[in-house]
Amino acid sequence: MRGEVRSGAGPQEVPHFDLAGMYASVSRYVGQVPYVEGQPVETYCVVASDLAISGDLELRGGVLAVDGDLQVGGQLRGQGFVLATGNVTARAGATLSGEQKLALLAGGDLTLQGQTGSSFFFNGLGYAQGNVRAHDLTILGSLIADGRTGQETVDLQQVDVVQTRVAVTGGVAQPRPFNHPTG
Repeated sequence: MRGEVRSGAGPQEVPHFDLAGMYASVSRYVGQVPYVEGQPVETYCVVASDLAISGDLELRGGVLAVDGDLQVGGQLRGQGFVLATGNVTARAGATLSGEQKLALLAGGDLTLQGQTGSSFFFNGLGYAQGNVRAHDLTILGSLIADGRTGQETVDLQQVDVVQTRVAVTGGVAQPRPFNHPTG
């Protein structure tokens, strides 16, 4: 891994997010809103258990909050915010476009898996309170391993990281309650 140390620059504190508190806040103000396989997330989806998505997960400015582990079997793409209190595994990256900007926060491990010989990208912020693993893709943005316990590892294999400016605040705005379609 290569990088640089800027002369005169002091150490930077790694941000810490209260993911359980963020999930509780979203859940309290929005309620439980199921994820519908194959439908893009345009508002809020709040799931109170592990969630396994066999296909793609597309966000269109929405928030997906999962109290548990999240597994995505297809591409992770779009613009939005994904919060899981457990592990997050995305089995494939998305193709590069200017519309791909995600904040992906995991209370456990974060695993991003591309495909050998393919051009897969993750554009945004990836944050884990556990280990970070990525392979066979390009990261445009930042990957952060919280490192609070000192046991976390970052494992990057066949990964290019291009740092871009990413700003994420440590809170989720309180949404107004609204009725959700059920079917």
